[in-house]
Formats: sequence, C-alpha cells, structure tokens
Amino acid sequence: MSTASIEDDDHQAVSDDEEEDEDLEKYQPFTVDDFPRVSSEFDEQSDDVFQNPDIQLRGPSAMFLFQTFNDPLIEKHKHFFGSQYQLYDESEVNVNNNVRAIDCSHGCHCVPSGVLQFIDLKIAGYRHVQPRCANIFGFFAVRENAEPLRNYVYRRGINNYEAVNVKRDTGIAHLSLTSPARCIHMRSRVLFEFKLSVRTDDQPEDGPKDDILIEGCTEFTEFMNMYKAGPFIETRRLYGEKCGLDMKFLVLRNAVQAKVDVEILRAPVDGLNLNLYAKTSGFRDVICLFSGVTESGCRMSSVVGVMRYSYLILCISLYFSGCQLQAFHLVSNSKVFVFVPLLINQ
Repeated sequence: MSTASIEDDDHQAVSDDEEEDEDLEKYQPFTVDDFPRVSSEFDEQSDDVFQNPDIQLRGPSAMFLFQTFNDPLIEKHKHFFGSQYQLYDESEVNVNNNVRAIDCSHGCHCVPSGVLQFIDLKIAGYRHVQPRCANIFGFFAVRENAEPLRNYVYRRGINNYEAVNVKRDTGIAHLSLTSPARCIHMRSRVLFEFKLSVRTDDQPEDGPKDDILIEGCTEFTEFMNMYKAGPFIETRRLYGEKCGLDMKFLVLRNAVQAKVDVEILRAPVDGLNLNLYAKTSGFRDVICLFSGVTESGCRMSSVVGVMRYSYLILCISLYFSGCQLQAFHLVSNSKVFVFVPLLINQ
C-alpha cells in the first residue's frame, strides 16, 4: 500500500470520528436553554413539533398537544375530543366500584383485556429560577372511551402541593404518583387530560397564586405502535409553552386489573413509614404504589395491571422505631393471576 493511501485512510478515519463526535454533541438531550416551547395551537404543534427533526432525536417520541376543553377561546361543541370522552363531566372513577375482587384460585373467572399501567410522570425543560423546590399541583387524568370518567394518576390542590427538586440543566422533575387508579382499562384508545401549575408565594399578603406550566389533552391509541405485537413500555413527551410533560407507561394485552388492599392494624404513636412497590408481568420497572407515613386503622387500595399466565411482585418496606423490615410477596398462578388481599401488621 502506498504512503498516500495510508494518509488518506487516516484522514478519513479522523473525519469519521469527528463527524460522530459532532452528531453526539448535536443530539444531546434538550436543556432549559434550547428546549422547544410551543403553544397548543394546532398549527404550532404541527410545524414546530412534528416538522422539527431534533424533536425525535433529542427526547422521547412526541405526542400532539391539544387545547384544553375549558379554553375560553374554544366552543365546547367544537373541541376535538369533547363529545367522544364527555369532557364536560369531571367526575372521578371509583376504584372500589370499578375493580371487583374475584377469587380465581379454583379457576379463572376474569375477562382479560388491554390495560394501560402508568409508571412515571415528570415535567421537562422547566426553567426554575427559585433557589428552593418547585411547588407543583394540579392533575393528570386518563379517560377510557367505554366509561369516560377521570382516572386520576396525579392530583394535588394548591394547598396540598408537592415540593419537587428541578434539575437546573434539563429542567426535569419527577412527580409522585400516589393515586390508586393508575391502571386503566384500554380497549383501543385512551385520553390523557391534565393541568399542572406551580404555586408562587412572592406576595404573601395576597395569598398563594398559581402559574400554569402545561395544560391540555391528547389521545393515545394502540395503532401508534402497530409493529409491537406483545406488551411494551411507552415513553412519550408533550411540548408546551413553559415546559414539556414526559409520560412512561406499560401497554399490556390479555391482562386483568389486580386490586391490592392494604390495612394497617397497629402502628406506633408517631406513625409507620410505609413504602409499597410492585413489578408486573416480567417487566423490570418499579411501580410505586404508596410511599409515606401511615397510622393505625389506615386503609388504602391500589390497582395494578397483570397479564395472564404471568405474575405480580410486591415489595413492602416498613420503618418504625429505628428498625427496617422488608418483605417480598409473589402472586402468581400457572393459569391465571390470583387476587390476594394483603394485610400488613406491625
């Protein structure tokens, strides 16, 4: 091989490395400085989100952000999803009424279907300029088309805000999903409806005020991932004017909704610190069902989606009087998921 050829090959190799470094630098995740900020106007979402190639390369797959049903500039009967999901009805789904306990230990009596199980919810690209935590409140709810009532995945009032740490560079902050109805029946499509705000106390004499971060709605359908035949994890992002909203959830087929009931029979006077986690259907992602302090007589219910011929793992962590206790419970059956009431006793 000639010297010229070797030099050309070396030059080509260096050029390739430089191009790869440029690509890596170019397609880094968005920061608060370059995060796309888009209104929920149809044209802006179409052009600034779905015509922008960086969107798909520097963050989760984007979803279309539609205007909120209560937008005063929109006639209610003309809203894209108003009649389909009865957005005029803000009633909440009752978990105890909708999820009926069935004993399948001697044979399956459940009717499996598709379910959507939420794992994580977080804001992204939020420029938080205050030195302390951001006080987030509002709601995120899911409606299914068969019974289009609100399944609250996240719900906090202005006086029950959540203080979250916001990463200064990416503007990301995780929200705690403590609602019991994070598993939603899904025939083919569901609607995400939300309004998240940050509480401001700049002028205490005027009382707390709210600054809307992101609000609106969007629809998720199974046809968005037709190439995925089995169960899968989906991570999606919505782009708003002040921040984005990231959603992570499981889409399970041939599954049932398992209800986990927890009762605290006895607890110390100062309360019992309880953490309850779950893993479902062979996925490694941890689902936080509850995390906080409870007391004697406290009862709580959570709903988790589980595929048939699979299993559910529950992890219970208790902290009291300087001691820690952990227990794992695997619920499974060779034929079908088995409902088991769970009692925690100090």
